[in-house]
Amino acid sequence: ETLAPVESHIEEHALTTVPTIRVAPADGNAAVLGLFLEVVSMQLTSQLQMGAIRARPASLTASLRLQSAAARHAIPAELGFQLGPTKLSGQGRISTMRVVPTSRPFQPAQMRTAFEIGGVALIPNETRAQVQLTPAGTTPMTMELRAHLELNAVDLTPGFQVAQLILNWSTNMVRVTLNPKAPEQTAARFGLRVLELDDSGRIAELLLSPIK
Repeated sequence: ETLAPVESHIEEHALTTVPTIRVAPADGNAAVLGLFLEVVSMQLTSQLQMGAIRARPASLTASLRLQSAAARHAIPAELGFQLGPTKLSGQGRISTMRVVPTSRPFQPAQMRTAFEIGGVALIPNETRAQVQLTPAGTTPMTMELRAHLELNAVDLTPGFQVAQLILNWSTNMVRVTLNPKAPEQTAARFGLRVLELDDSGRIAELLLSPIK
């Protein structure tokens, strides 16, 4: 059963009733999702500045940092989270995403910052054509996406374990970095749009457009 936000704290009710975890701003419902991506293609402008990037998840496992002290107590911070079904609100924008806690710590993907060019194409544009680069070989460039989300609700199992978290995407602005250890404010800002979902409704491919 999906439990919606109602009150200003996270509460775990006595087991004599249906257990609920309610999320609201007083305890802090902010969440930061970290997802490693593989570059499918990237575009360069006529001024050789970065244009749009097409990418896909390098892994379906993500990291998640929660602001709420009660949520952090219930869900260990080092756990990885499996990407679940994603609901789109139109034009490829994400409205909600479900993530499922795994039993293992999150393992960051191996970073590959070199982009080996395998193909070059000209992409028509309203003003000037852009150059699209596609990678060569089987070792694509990787980068980390960080999204600031809101913890909306928690699903529990019949055994009162956390089954999945429901995250709200209030903005499509994300940060993307080639160095996961660098301060987040140094990461580039992009607008995110989902291009394709897989058969389970999970993100299969997305488009990142730089925000000036």
